[in-house]
Amino acid sequence: MDSYKEPLKALARPYRKAVLKALLVLTMLGGALFAMLNLLTGSYPLAIVELAMGAYAILVYRAVRNTQHLERWIIAYAIPFFTAMMFAMTIPRASATVHAWVLLIPIVSHLLMGRRLGLAISVFYMSVAGIIFLLRYHDEPAMMQALPIANIAVISLCILVFSHVYEVTREQSQRQLLKIAQTDTLTGLANRARLSDIFKREQQRTRRYNTPMTLLALDLDHFKEVNDRYGHDTGDLALQHVARIFRECLRATDLAARL
Repeated sequence: MDSYKEPLKALARPYRKAVLKALLVLTMLGGALFAMLNLLTGSYPLAIVELAMGAYAILVYRAVRNTQHLERWIIAYAIPFFTAMMFAMTIPRASATVHAWVLLIPIVSHLLMGRRLGLAISVFYMSVAGIIFLLRYHDEPAMMQALPIANIAVISLCILVFSHVYEVTREQSQRQLLKIAQTDTLTGLANRARLSDIFKREQQRTRRYNTPMTLLALDLDHFKEVNDRYGHDTGDLALQHVARIFRECLRATDLAARL
């Protein structure tokens, strides 16, 4: 069991919410702007889709302000947003430059959905975009030259890789900082803050499934005498020895903490 999974999610929510709200505002403004431009050029289906995405962005923005289910709303927005992007690429009257929006997919996906889901969503929609591009321009020699296609493919791959590496590194850094903040520096056991966090979660789990939970409090006999007779450095070694025994004997699902 990854005991840092839920705290890491909690740490990520504020910045993901900020990114989502910024993207929603841009979608509202961009939807209105591009809908107007496409109406002027006679591309009515695309204009309707962009107006619909703008209106949908307003609804999502109102919903995420006080939501307890941010991850669900992220998916509810990202899938239609990327799908509308794919639809825009299939419109015959759409400019070839619309394919540049594909480069936004890995950045947005990783910022909003993390390394695993973000990577999966990115690979799927970028692959779909590649297929659409080939189907649309396969009979146009100017668009199907090897060098431009290679440039587009390499740039897309670089942005995908960089986005993924950044998100992996960010998660690892947050995990390490969280571990430091919730670990007793002397013994390496969990500290009071982590015990409190895990206890609350396990308490909710036992109530939900009506299962027992054990909390065992231990006190080292005559520990004060060790400090008084041999000094605090020896007392520290004794605590580290006991902590080592705990780590060797307990199960992976158990938690030993120092109070």
